[in-house]
Amino acid sequence: MEKEVKLATMKEVKKYQAVKNVIEKRITQKEASKILQLTTRQIRNIKKRIIDEGEVGIVHRSRGKPSNNKIPDEIKQKILELSKTKYDGFKPTFFAEKLAEFEQIIVSRETVRKILTEEKIWKPKTVNESFRKRRDRRASRGELVQLDGSIQANNGANMQTMNLQLH
Repeated sequence: MEKEVKLATMKEVKKYQAVKNVIEKRITQKEASKILQLTTRQIRNIKKRIIDEGEVGIVHRSRGKPSNNKIPDEIKQKILELSKTKYDGFKPTFFAEKLAEFEQIIVSRETVRKILTEEKIWKPKTVNESFRKRRDRRASRGELVQLDGSIQANNGANMQTMNLQLH
């Protein structure tokens, strides 16, 4: 029973054509490895899969399957239920700690944050973009006043004030 798979990406089409050229001995495995930026060993493995399975061999075997790291739906629903009842109003980090401590559900705070954000139970904090307020531009170039704090630049005016302050 052969499964029907469409070559979804241009990358897969390019890979299939290059390996097909290797099978038909138009190019070498080394040339194909340079074209596809893969090792010759990877080219050999892909070639074997295409010979055995046809066009379907180019498609990654884990396509369409759920990730191994996926949280089961039962646990996800339990987390959502607890966040709405027992732990209502908890932030993700504290909520993840309490899940591990009291409910024996061990998930990362980032996973909890993602689940709560997807269900719109928790809204992430927005980043304040106006952290540093820039001054308004001057009307003409060089308009800012330049001050020199040295005594000689002020022709002795500061000297008199300094003498007054000392007495």
